[in-house]
This record gives sequence, C-alpha cells and structure tokens, in this order.
Amino acid sequence: MSLIKVIDSDNPKYKQIISSIEEAINNGELKKGDKLPSINSIRNRFSLSRDTVLLAYSELKTRGIVKSIAGKGYYVNTVNTNIFQKIFLLFDELNVFKEDLYNSFLKHIDDNIQVDIFFHNFNYDVFSKLIYDNIGDYNKYIIMPFRT
Repeated sequence: MSLIKVIDSDNPKYKQIISSIEEAINNGELKKGDKLPSINSIRNRFSLSRDTVLLAYSELKTRGIVKSIAGKGYYVNTVNTNIFQKIFLLFDELNVFKEDLYNSFLKHIDDNIQVDIFFHNFNYDVFSKLIYDNIGDYNKYIIMPFRT
C-alpha cells in the first residue's frame, strides 16, 4: 500500500492518488494485471471519504489505465499512463470510405488520445451490446449513422 501517497498540499487528494498510481506504473512497481489497493483500505489509511478514492479510480478507469471487476476490485489495465482521453468509435461496417474516414480522424487527434473502433455489421444485438458493455469506459462516444 506504500505506493499510494496522500499528503497535505494544495493538490486535491484524488489527484494525489492518481499521481501515485501513475508513478508506481511508470516506475515498474505496478504492472499490467496487478491489483490496486481497495477503495476502503485507501479511505481508512488516509482518512478520506470513499467518494474521493472512487473519483480517482473512476478517472483512471475512464482513461483506460485501470479496469474494475465487479466484486473483485481494480486492476492495472495498461502501463501507458499518457492516455488522457478514450474515444469509443462505432461504425456499421468496414469499407474503403470508413477506413479513409478513420485514418483521417486519427491523423487529426492528439497522441494522448486512444481510439477504440468497433463494428456492428448492421446487427442490432451487437450494436446494443457494444454500447451497453462500454458505458462509462470512455470520455467520448462517436456512433456513425448508417443508411437503412
């Protein structure tokens, strides 16, 4: 648990938790798949509110750095701490036009933005599942309309 550092400063507590985890990842103390300390253990150790710790973990989750497994906790999802935004991009199918659009899109965004592309291939069940399974995991959602 010594990898989390929260000291009295002008920096908000949740940002100190985020910085501690990013630093531990960058230093190799945490690797992909490692379990993070529980929300309650951090809360108790530093006398914080549960919401403060949850806010830190939620931001890390939205950036794709950590993932949560219901009933088990939070785990390191990637060692790339330079990701500051994640974009969910949903197309109906892959074709030449969509590939050009996707490549142009990638060319015009910052390096610290991760884009995950999905295809539903005109299957409503796949479309719904992709959206519902990814709610809350991204900063932005882009859904390309299609002709019927």
